[in-house]
Amino acid sequence: MEDAVKRILDAGLRLVYEVDGSNSGQPGAGVGSGAGPTLLTLAFRVCVFMNIYCIIHVFVDSLYARAAAARFRLSFSERISVAEKVCSSLNAIYTSSAAFTIIFWRADFNPSAFTGAQCTSPMSTILNVYPTAPANATYLGSFLDADWFLPAYIGYSIYDCATMYFQGDNHWSMWVHHLVGIYGAAGNLRVRSLSALSTFAMGTEITAFFVNLVWYAETLNLQRPSLRIARRSSITTAMGDEEDTVTPSLTPSSSSGALPNADTSDKKLLLAKDTAPAAAVSVKKRKPRADTKAPATLTLVVLQFLRTFSFLVFRVTAVPLSFYLLATLGGTAPPSLARLGEMVVVVWNGCSACARAWWDWDVDRFIGFSALIVQMLFGLLNVVWTFVAVKVARRDLGRYLRGREKAKAE
Repeated sequence: MEDAVKRILDAGLRLVYEVDGSNSGQPGAGVGSGAGPTLLTLAFRVCVFMNIYCIIHVFVDSLYARAAAARFRLSFSERISVAEKVCSSLNAIYTSSAAFTIIFWRADFNPSAFTGAQCTSPMSTILNVYPTAPANATYLGSFLDADWFLPAYIGYSIYDCATMYFQGDNHWSMWVHHLVGIYGAAGNLRVRSLSALSTFAMGTEITAFFVNLVWYAETLNLQRPSLRIARRSSITTAMGDEEDTVTPSLTPSSSSGALPNADTSDKKLLLAKDTAPAAAVSVKKRKPRADTKAPATLTLVVLQFLRTFSFLVFRVTAVPLSFYLLATLGGTAPPSLARLGEMVVVVWNGCSACARAWWDWDVDRFIGFSALIVQMLFGLLNVVWTFVAVKVARRDLGRYLRGREKAKAE
């Protein structure tokens, strides 16, 4: 009975997902040539990684975050972030390691599989490369595979969206950031092409590790002010570049006070509500957040500059390098702007060298062309984030130097 049900499900999923080998990556070094996993398998991997991150979160929260909430006067949202940023760092290390291995170590994105077949070209060959682990890969090396790290990234992103929901104070831009990431990874799994773009984007995840270090240095600090003014966390406020505001909200994380003491029961701790009168939550502008922080330490300044350096190295260069790779056909030819035009045409044609009518739309063309647009917008956003990182690093360096001068004067 179980075998019959499994055969029926697999048959139905193949009709929906069309994983029959016709849309697989081109054969070549480190590039899979057979049929990809079924949708059921990929969905199972997403669920596995999502649950792994949930388990890690609960473990860290029980082991440390609960006690840290009382010691460092953390809000409800900040207590969640203590464990969430451990999961964020693990995801950053895994996805970026896979991306760097594929791009630089295995050098999968090359036109070596081009055979001159109809509707193919060196450009379409590179765009259709779908990086999978080579047959002789070690056990750990087998996880440096798009059919593993993409589901892992989706699983982490779903977990992270759940933490954002319970925090309740995240800006809409954070939701867009995560949902676009899920769309890009899922689209890459669906069309099994354009990995030359998505893999470079995955490499930028390593910067989250340094962002998290800065957050820990700022938040887990006994010298920070006792009053933490609630604010909506956007991508820039997460990096420390925003003014504080008192924002009305019905979620526990909007409370400006710290969490109850450690001896409070968990149930009361998680369900505590702000009982302040309505007048106390009227929107007011406060002093810039830098003025409400504890004095910047040398450790914080060093971490700020490490974060800025990581943005300069990994974020600013990611999209230009992905386009440079295509402009040079994987490093096999001199760069050419004409090849970038060819790339756009090939993507428009569904990653095929044969022309298609403009009204002949399908899933491959829609996902491919939208991915190209998102990649360009992502490149611009990386530049903006880097400017913010530089601004905050310079500000905290100034705070540190002023603090030293003040200490010497006293």
